[in-house]
Amino acid sequence: HRITGLHWLHISDEHWHKTAELAFALRRRGVTVTAIDSLLAVVALSYNCSILHKDGDFGAIAKHSSLKIYNLEGKS
Repeated sequence: HRITGLHWLHISDEHWHKTAELAFALRRRGVTVTAIDSLLAVVALSYNCSILHKDGDFGAIAKHSSLKIYNLEGKS
């Protein structure tokens, strides 16, 4: 199985609070992203992980945060 090398990251109440803060801060800058993408970004930031993606929301989040991303389409 390919996912056996992956690790589960714990999501805490603090992650949910930071997700709301991130979404609010982005929205104030005119950037709207999905709630799940905001949560994934917050979790990645808290665990110092990069996100491998094909989703434009992560590019928008990375533009306004220290989120490290790798776009599978080569458009990061």
